[in-house]
Amino acid sequence: MKNKLLKYIPAILALVFLLLAISTEYYFRQNDRLVKVANDAQHVFEKKEKLLNKDLGELQTAIAKQDGVLEKYNSFSEFEKDLKKDGFVLIAYKQDSLLFWSDNSFLKPGKEFLDKENSLVVRLDDGFYYVQKQKMDSIELYGFLLLKKIYPYQNKFLKNHFGPDFFIPASFKISLDSKIGAPVCSPNGEYLFSLLDDNVGFGARRGQSGVGLLYLFAILSGLFFMICMVQFKSNNALLSHGVMILDFRWPSEHSANSDNLKDRVSSI
Repeated sequence: MKNKLLKYIPAILALVFLLLAISTEYYFRQNDRLVKVANDAQHVFEKKEKLLNKDLGELQTAIAKQDGVLEKYNSFSEFEKDLKKDGFVLIAYKQDSLLFWSDNSFLKPGKEFLDKENSLVVRLDDGFYYVQKQKMDSIELYGFLLLKKIYPYQNKFLKNHFGPDFFIPASFKISLDSKIGAPVCSPNGEYLFSLLDDNVGFGARRGQSGVGLLYLFAILSGLFFMICMVQFKSNNALLSHGVMILDFRWPSEHSANSDNLKDRVSSI
């Protein structure tokens, strides 16, 4: 009974390795998904960065004019609505005095913080923002692009979410550490931020090599099982053939012995 069970061990190992390979490949594909989302986010960012630059130019032109009239908008209220729809916030300072603030729901950072901060992406009280700066004489312009809105407390009405047009799952996280996650860069190749997905369990190279080895073990175990089965059937066939020969020879020998015995009796 034990010998019969032992011959199925390679088949069981092949099945185990195959299941491990499939599950590992699933996590590997999750990592591919993260890279794809990061690449899509980078394309969206490139478009929005250009649009933010144009809106800053629009504000700069309006401030430079004595009448303060916008070129592409009929009013500042229309301009502000368009900015909010795109996830932009524009702020203008004249020296240390606030000159323009496009969205009063935005928790604007202090002027001192903006002067010292040189990073392209900053973590503010309500989320992550890309910051673009422009200066015109004594006027300083700041454009903020919402990357991810983060609330101190969440409920059914307030939930963390990424900025408009990014289409990134809310479960993804942003990190400013370039050594982890999938990086997102500016059109100039400057590092901006990284995207993280808690569901990812394997790195790309590690996952790829691991999947290959598991599939290899599964194939080898399957081949070993097939060899064992062929050998087992061959042994059974030889055994059956030997039994048949013995069955054929035994009646013949028994008949010959009986004839010899009869001859001896007759001679007596």
